[in-house]
Amino acid sequence: MIKFLLSSFICVNLVSSAKILGYFPIPSISHQCVFQPIWKELSLRGHEVTVITPDPLKDPNLVNLTEIDVSFTYKDIKEYVQTNILHKSTIDSLTGLYDMMRNIEEDILKHEKVQQLLNDDDKHFDLVIMELFTTIGFGFGSKYKAPVVGVTSLNGYIQIHESLGNPIHPALYAECFSTLGGDMTFFERLQNTAFFVWFKIYHHYYNNPRHDAIARKYFGEDMPYIGDLEKNISFALINTNAVMDYVKANVPAVIEIGQMHIKPPKPLPKDIGDYLDNSKREVIYFSLGSNVKSSTAPENFLDTVKVAITELPYNFIWKWEDDHMPNKPDNVFLKKWLPQQDILRHPKIKGFITQGGIQSMEEAVTNGVPLVVFPFFGDQPYNARRMVYMGIGSKLDYTSFTKEDFKNAVNEIVKNPMYKHNVKKYQSLIKDQPMTGLEKAVWWIEFTIRHKGDFNLKSNLAYLPYYKYFMLDIILFVLILVVILSVVIAKLFKLFFYNYKSKKEKSS
Repeated sequence: MIKFLLSSFICVNLVSSAKILGYFPIPSISHQCVFQPIWKELSLRGHEVTVITPDPLKDPNLVNLTEIDVSFTYKDIKEYVQTNILHKSTIDSLTGLYDMMRNIEEDILKHEKVQQLLNDDDKHFDLVIMELFTTIGFGFGSKYKAPVVGVTSLNGYIQIHESLGNPIHPALYAECFSTLGGDMTFFERLQNTAFFVWFKIYHHYYNNPRHDAIARKYFGEDMPYIGDLEKNISFALINTNAVMDYVKANVPAVIEIGQMHIKPPKPLPKDIGDYLDNSKREVIYFSLGSNVKSSTAPENFLDTVKVAITELPYNFIWKWEDDHMPNKPDNVFLKKWLPQQDILRHPKIKGFITQGGIQSMEEAVTNGVPLVVFPFFGDQPYNARRMVYMGIGSKLDYTSFTKEDFKNAVNEIVKNPMYKHNVKKYQSLIKDQPMTGLEKAVWWIEFTIRHKGDFNLKSNLAYLPYYKYFMLDIILFVLILVVILSVVIAKLFKLFFYNYKSKKEKSS
């Protein structure tokens, strides 16, 4: 840490103050909580930072920070969650998410303050940091002729790995929006391959043309094609940690910054602290995250959970967004908002029931708490499968689980020492890192500023045509060569046989 601070002091002097634009459009605090520490730290280090975000920090002490508040977009994500997460296939859910984000980003680009920014011809930026989901944000890099650094609050998506030339193979790597991963069966590999093919076609021939059309309206018709700009990214900051993910080979342009949002401990609010301290039972923490509201979950889901809870020998702290819960079990403590990280640190907490967001999973592992996961949408099914693969929890299907399934899952993670042992092992591993995710992110961002983006950490795979990647030209050449050799050998054999036959006839 001392070495990092010393080197940081030296680097700040070398970098001086840079003008940085941050573009983080997804209206979800579980995404924004990963990005907020980055723009806060860059501002504290003397850089002049302008951020477009639905979750501004509004910290008056950050004098170098300008935040353009686009929190009006939260209404769109609420509508999406209500209409898309329940009983939707992975592809339907994903395409719905992309359609929603195109509308959100166009609304952001129309925003008065964003328009003022875009129309200010004297404005320039030395670096653009953008959330990697859609490709519209690459237009900022083109407009300001600045290097682009990408960041994602989730695992890397297929298009991110493609743009960096990172080798991914459907037999080993599963997209984080799929339900697959780890050791896959033949039919799972078949399904994963089909998903890869579909996603590449969808991204390149459906998504990017639509992103390009929107970008040209606001960044100018003379900008390069958005699919080409996508490949100009300097590197990507991915919110994963190698010890918690399926092992994969990464090029240097993939920089893992897991546990970015983990905060130092704080005292619990008095009512929560008293409840935990005075509980004569072990306590289970229950939260479905910031996008899935417990209070609006399907009625049969809630009824089954509540009946099961009354029959379990634990107390529960439940994040419940309404003032009242019908038929509330006596062993449940309700609260609209809960300091999740500090609750998970309390020694009385023995399990965490969650929707399976990656941030919740990181917090559970950081604090050594086993999980029960109800994955709903997005990357949650992928995370749930990974958690089971790691042996740190169990997974339930929210559409079909029974009371007994719920009781067995909770009892299993509390009473079976394997889960606690495994989660403690991963807790030890993720804490034994040479740098924090934030330190790593800031160092690489300032590296880009120091060198003005004039470096290459990507492999040539990013620019390789598919026919070269799959070696179709080489396979075709070998096939042609085999055919030619076969024909020549056949002709020679035929000629030899003919001459042999002729000599034999003459001799007879």
